[in-house]
Amino acid sequence: MATQYKAIFRYGVKFNGDPVMSKKVSIHSFEVAGGSKRAVDLSSTDDRSIFAELERARSLKNLTLYLPPQKDGVDMEVVLELSGFFKSKSSFISEFKIERHSNGKMLEGVVLLDQGAALLFSPLILRKQLAVAMTLPAAGIWSGKYAE
Repeated sequence: MATQYKAIFRYGVKFNGDPVMSKKVSIHSFEVAGGSKRAVDLSSTDDRSIFAELERARSLKNLTLYLPPQKDGVDMEVVLELSGFFKSKSSFISEFKIERHSNGKMLEGVVLLDQGAALLFSPLILRKQLAVAMTLPAAGIWSGKYAE
């Protein structure tokens, strides 16, 4: 079986010093302004493209995520909640995780995390998907392999 990638976005705020995070939201593709000039489609990419673009997101301090339509309405919850952050000009915790799977098992993952993220504009529909564009003033990248 070929390598597959699974991407998950969560966002949240600190409440009494502890992070309170959203539900996990599936991501179809992502891109960086000033990056490779294309969206990285997670259904047809490779490790090198993913890691290079995540490093560009960290160094260029921005990221746009594309959420496919969700049957359970989670995408609309994301619009409502993130629109509130945008209107109030509030920063939030952004966690974007990509996992690499083979034969149904997770092999490794990488996380782009910023506790001071802010939206560049209110979430909108672009390319038939929900686009969430954010600034990442202090993003860090962590990666690791899964050990059984």
